[in-house]
Order: sequence, then C-alpha cells, then structure tokens
Amino acid sequence: MAYEAQRDGFENQAKSEDQRNIENNTKAVRSASDVAIASGNPYAMAAGAAAKTASKLTDGQSDEVLAKALNNTNKNVPGGHMVQQGLNKMGESGTTEQIGDAAQAYNAANGKGAPDSSTGSSVEQTDTSDSSKSGFGGFGGFGGKKKPSSFFDDINDEEMNPTETDVTGMFEMNIDVKKVLLPVMPAIGLLILFMVIIGAVGGGVNEFDDALGASYESGLETGEIIFEPTSKDADKFYKRINAVKLAYQASGKTVDTLKIAAVYHVLNVNNNDYDYDYMTTGRIEEIASAMFDGNMYSEQTFRDNLTNVIFKKYFPDYSDREREFLTDDVFDYIERYYSFIGSDGVTSCAAAGTCNYDVKGFYIPGAGSVNKNLQINNLMVRLMECGSPYGNGSYQTPIDQELVPFEDYVAGVAYAEIGPSAPIEAIKAQMVAARSFALARPTGMGNSAGKKLEEENGKWILQISSCVADQVFCNINEGCSFMGGGDGQGGICRSGHVPGAVRTRQPLAADHQIRTASAATAGEVLVNSDGYIIQAGYVSTDTNEFTRLAKEGKDYKQILLEVYNSSRRSYGAANVDKMSCNTGTSSCGNVSSGPYASWKQYQGPWVSIPLGNSHETIKSAGCLVTSVAMLIAKSGVPTNVNGEFNPGTFVESLNANNAFTGTGAYKWTTSPAAPSFQKAGSIGVSGYSKQQKLNKLIELINNGYYVVAEVKGNTGQHWVAVDAVAGQTIVMMDPGSSATDMWAQYNWQNTSTYVYFKVV
Repeated sequence: MAYEAQRDGFENQAKSEDQRNIENNTKAVRSASDVAIASGNPYAMAAGAAAKTASKLTDGQSDEVLAKALNNTNKNVPGGHMVQQGLNKMGESGTTEQIGDAAQAYNAANGKGAPDSSTGSSVEQTDTSDSSKSGFGGFGGFGGKKKPSSFFDDINDEEMNPTETDVTGMFEMNIDVKKVLLPVMPAIGLLILFMVIIGAVGGGVNEFDDALGASYESGLETGEIIFEPTSKDADKFYKRINAVKLAYQASGKTVDTLKIAAVYHVLNVNNNDYDYDYMTTGRIEEIASAMFDGNMYSEQTFRDNLTNVIFKKYFPDYSDREREFLTDDVFDYIERYYSFIGSDGVTSCAAAGTCNYDVKGFYIPGAGSVNKNLQINNLMVRLMECGSPYGNGSYQTPIDQELVPFEDYVAGVAYAEIGPSAPIEAIKAQMVAARSFALARPTGMGNSAGKKLEEENGKWILQISSCVADQVFCNINEGCSFMGGGDGQGGICRSGHVPGAVRTRQPLAADHQIRTASAATAGEVLVNSDGYIIQAGYVSTDTNEFTRLAKEGKDYKQILLEVYNSSRRSYGAANVDKMSCNTGTSSCGNVSSGPYASWKQYQGPWVSIPLGNSHETIKSAGCLVTSVAMLIAKSGVPTNVNGEFNPGTFVESLNANNAFTGTGAYKWTTSPAAPSFQKAGSIGVSGYSKQQKLNKLIELINNGYYVVAEVKGNTGQHWVAVDAVAGQTIVMMDPGSSATDMWAQYNWQNTSTYVYFKVV
C-alpha cells in the first residue's frame, strides 16, 4: 500500500458547535413543516406545505439553508442560546423526529400534506395563488378562507397558548407521544417553523438587493432576475464596487464583487449608520484587499482579515467570538443568495487548466531512479476500483467511463486526503505530493494492479485507484460517496452522491481555497537533484506534519523539502519544479448578465458608424467588432474612449487606428480603447468533429482566453462572442439575433474558426 488515508474527520473528528446545531435544526425544520400542516391554521399550513415543497424540489437543501439561518439567529437574539440548547436536546434524544412522525401520520390519515412538485398545493381550503412571488414557492397570498380541520381541534385556548413553559423540563423529558404530543407540537413546532421561515426568507428580494445589484453591475449570476437599483445611492455604490473590481483586475487580482456586497450587508444589518454613502471607494478597497494572500484569493486569509481587521475596525466593542459570527454571516449570506437565485455557486470547469509534463524519469523510494523520457500533455485520469482489502471491486475495473482532467484530479485528492479546512500552504504541499505520487505510481508498481501511464489513441491516460491503495479522490465539482471496505477508511470513493454510501461529501464552493491552491500549484512536482519526479508517498503522520509546519509559518515548498528529507522519508528532495501550464481562470458556466450581453449590430446609436473608409457599417458588417466589444466589456479591462464604452466608441477608436481594410474587414489590431485586451491566436476547426470543436473551445476557455467564433463557414460569414460552456451547450452573445444557444441557432458543422484573446 502506498499510504494510508488521512483521517481528517470523517468518523473521529468531533462535530463543531455549528455542525451540531445545524444538524438538529434541520431535523426541527422537517418536523415543524409536518406540525404546521397538521395545525389546521391556514397560514401555518401554507407555510408548512411550501417548506415541504422546497425541500422536495431541492433534495433537502432548503431545509439545511433554513437550519443555518436559525443557527445564526439563535446566536444573535436574546434567549437564542437556550432555544438552541433545547433544539439540540430534542434532536439528539429523538423527540423531534417522533413529533414529526406523528404529525406526518396524522396528515396522511387526513389527506393533508405537501404538494407534489408537479401540481399545486394540496393543503385544503388554503389560498396560495400568489405563491409565485415567494423565493421558496409558496409564502404569498394566504387567503381568509375557512379554517381546515385540525389535529389540535380538541385543545382548548389555554393549552394552545400557555402562559408559562418549563423549557428545560420539556426538552429533557422521555417523550410519551400520547401524553405530550399535543401540547408540545403547537408550542415548539409552530414556533420553530415561523422563526425559521420568517428569519430566513422574510425579506425576499429585498434581503438580496445588494447581492443582485453588485452581481448585475459586474456581470455575475443573478438567476435571470431583472434588477433595478432601489436608489441613486445604491446604484452609485454598485458602480464603485465594480470600479474597484476592474482596478484590481488590471493589477492581476480577481475580486469577487458578491463578497463585497455580503460584507456590506452584514455591516449594515448590525449598524445602519454604515450605509451606501459611508462605503467609499477606499472602504471598498479595504474589503477587497482583505481577500488576498499575495495575488491569490484565499478564503482562510479573507476570513481571518474579516474577523481580526475589518470587523474589529467597525465593531471595536465586539468580542472575538462575536466577530467570528459576523464572518460566518458573510459566507452564509453568499450561500443563501446562490440558493435564492437557483445556483449552487460551483463551476463545472477545470480547476486549473492543462499542463505539459516534460518527464526525465522517476525516483522510487527503495528502488532508486528510473529513466523515462516522457512528453505528457493534456493528461486525463481514469479512476479504477479497489479490490480486497481496500474495496469490494477489482483493480482492473474502471469506476466509470468518464475521464477526469489531471489538475482536477489533484485538487480532488487534496479534498479527500488533507481536507478542506487545512491551512492553504498545507493544502498546496498536499497537492504537489499527490501530483508527484500519481505520476510516479505506475512506474513504482511496474504497471501492475491496473496502474498505467501511457497514450491511448493519441491521448495520455493515467490509471489509478480511488481508495487508500493509491489515492482517494473526491470530486470537487460533484462531491463524493465513500462506499465502504475492509480497510475501515471508506473503501472505493465514487463521484457524486451514490445510494448505499457510508458517508458523503458535498461539492466545493467556486471560491474555495482548494480551488485557489490548485491554480497556484498547477503543474508543480517534487524532484531530486537529477530532476527526477519523486514518488512522494504519505500517511496521515505526514499530512499532519504538513499542517503543523504551515501553522508555524512555513510555505509549501519549505514544508515539502523538510518532510521529504526527514529520517522517515530521506528521498533527496531538492526542488519543486513547475511544468509548462496554461492556468488562466475558467469562465465556463459563468453566463453574462451585464448590458453588453444584449448589444446588437442592428440596433443602437452605433448602427450607421462606418467600418474605416469602406461602404460597410456596424449594421451591415459589424458582427465581428460587436462580438469583440462584448468580450472586452465582459473581461472588465480598463477602456479609454470618449464617453461610454460600446460597439460605437470601440469602432471609432479602431477607425482612428486604421484597423479596417478598404472593404471593411477587421485587421485584428489592438485597439487603443482597450490596449490590454489583445489577440492571442486563432485556430481553424472546419475539419473537426462536433465533440472536438467543443473540447477545443473548453480548452481555450479553461486557459483564460476570450473567444469569438465564425459560425457560418462556407455558407456565409458571421461572428459571435462565446460566453460560456454549459455541458454540451455553447452559450453565445450573438450580435445578429437574440438566440443564446450557438449550435441550436447555427449548424455545428459550419463553425469554422476560433479567434482567441487574452488580457495582458
């Protein structure tokens, strides 16, 4: 066995306080929904049904969102701590589930319950006709119709509205459902339901105005919600945020404007003196600067700076613990915003592009150096099963037919092995070790037990098992399922959530530090003095050492050289070499929503502007320059035009630069309007298959390029701006139509050329 899996909390790590609270609150939310439906109160029934529907449609995720909101509420309201203690006692004793089961049984017996996702509400005699106005599909328009029959009809007013409640005794009792169900359900169930629902979603769109405003202004996701600023001050604030984003982008730093909006939201909620006017450009820059460790975004750095710098400045009287709660609220707000707009906030694109590996050979501990001259490009990983004792499969059998890009694989190994909460320098060390180990593993095993690194039909493939026999891989985009095995550490690990798993992990957020670390270390391997890649095996002792050294202030290279020159692992580690990589930020799935997305060559004040000295205008032949203008706006680079940047001012700058031929053809010259947005190359794809054209486009986007595509081939000429790739769909910004699906609008066979640009 190469190493043992790092046990970073799968079974043995005690649950954090928040984890415990959220788990018990989730049980309470589910039980409260059934209680509310059973109550007979039309408002409660509608709310309970809506919550049940949301749970069904989101596969239980809405329950967890509400549970997190209740946890945050209980931290900050008087008496909230005691309420949370009670919920924990009820949840862990089984009382919560017993109450919910009884209410559910009553609902079933009386024909009450949550609506099916394909139909309207089944709650009897309740008007929910205005439910479309609610974020969770059913809180608006509660009618004044006759109250339905209730599980509580035989309870008198005194029982329904007790004047005194022995909270401690109520929570600690060994429940006898027949004796205590009726008084407990209205007192606890309805309280929980309305506290959660009102606290979590009561503000509707208003709560997320700032997230929508900042996202819309900077072209981020808005869930197709049409947004208008509530005031001029708000609009100016969103524009200041975007201006800071663009300024930082020009210096090589990518600022997430949603995070700035989230920080502002928390500041304003806790002190309304911190309003739009108060948030000057300088204060916005303070928040933006807090995100970075060097030039790279680091979630841990951002969290630390929020707690110890930003919130300490604005709330000097708060305790350290209270400021930590505020930091948690920032990330909770972001999570709830994504839930509100119907997004998971997770990108499906490659974490860090692709790399070319120029391999001299490998150093195998115990065997020495092995000469191998390999030129590996676009490496993909085929995940294999594990046999006894580490799994119940076969080392010769693929887990599935889908190949994983190598850099994504390395990120997933770090997620499984050292875990998502380790210090970022420790995560980087883990990635370099995992990458080095994986490349050398087939040679170290003599290509036995299903291991191999070789070309198949012109494509480089690495075969390696996803279990502790080799390395555990947990898909950062899909999450993963541990299927059990004789090793006691999870056996085979499969992507996604698979029935029968002994435990699962969720996908990582788009801005998680593992993704940041992946981009920062892409293509890096541990080598000896001869430049041979070291098979850098590790056990939990080593990964714990990564963490310890990181906490001492050492960077990942120092960590690796110390660990792999120790007495246990005297491997002669000399350096961390970086291979040739294209590691630009991926924009797959990031569909634009800014005004530029709807620019058309045939409408707008620019339609009659000529293309150079030709007889052509933007309207007649300006599809290409309009497409390029869209991508310039999408990139956010600084522009230098008279007035607002748009296709018209862009062409005027090109005209001043003699950028068109006598027939109006664009010469592909860099415009003074956007000097940092430059053509990087072009590729003809006429002879490619449909999948090859798609793969090449994904490769370009994953490498940080902005692409225009010629889509009519021999049938004419028309250019569009590629906006994103979502699965097998190419999302375009088309200057000649309102369509967005490129190959639904234009036959894929006619896609002939990609021209790609880079921000320099």
